[in-house]
Amino acid sequence: MNRLLIIMIIAIALFMGCEKAELVDNAKLQELVDADQRDRSSDSDEPFAPKDDERRKLLFEMLAKNEVITPKDKLNAAIILQHTGMIFVDDNMKSKSVENLFLAHQLAKAAYEEGYEKARYFTAVTYDRYCWM
Repeated sequence: MNRLLIIMIIAIALFMGCEKAELVDNAKLQELVDADQRDRSSDSDEPFAPKDDERRKLLFEMLAKNEVITPKDKLNAAIILQHTGMIFVDDNMKSKSVENLFLAHQLAKAAYEEGYEKARYFTAVTYDRYCWM
């Protein structure tokens, strides 16, 4: 009986000592978004596409490593994905990857559903862009 009581006390103590880990926004992803926005707000004639492609590649690596966790991370990922390049097909502008636009919408929507109010606008914008393509 004493042995069972001791095991229960230890189990309760361990359980009470386990707090939910604080989620931290992905700083590297934030750097990618900051660079993305700087590129778009500059007067440079330098094309976006090569940098956008590299940012998407890094983002997909982060997604594969489960490093896009917080609602802010999800919104940041959506911002990167919505800048997928465009091409002309039969005189119509099309996305190089409609799947990226769909994923951008799903990430923005998830961020909003998790209570990140800033994602509300992007949920609509990413859906609109996905449907437009």
